[in-house]
Amino acid sequence: TTKNNATTPNTRPTTKNNATTPNTRLTTKNIATAPKNEEQRWLECFRDLQKFHIMHGHVDVPGDDNVSSFDSSLQNRKLFKWISEQRLEYCRKELGECSTMTEEREKKLNEIGFQWKVEDLARN
Repeated sequence: TTKNNATTPNTRPTTKNNATTPNTRLTTKNIATAPKNEEQRWLECFRDLQKFHIMHGHVDVPGDDNVSSFDSSLQNRKLFKWISEQRLEYCRKELGECSTMTEEREKKLNEIGFQWKVEDLARN
């Protein structure tokens, strides 16, 4: 039988008064692999954007249900959401807030012609 308090490896602990609740467990392994897993997910999405760029010559991924030659509209929606998240993180970084946008990530995105502001897309 499976217990209801089982957690997934990347579950973050919920805390109250700095105490970990019994429903979550934070292990050394979880701490060590969490950033790596996040980076792997980011790189996977970036590779998908690179493929889109190669196929279409731009990185303006449609967010609607238009099916293109790039896998499927589901893939496009996933990529569109990821692009929106990158813009948000870039904005946070520019405002001096906590952000996951690193110089390396910014450089990679710039190299494929990433448009940081939606207004810039309308001009191109």
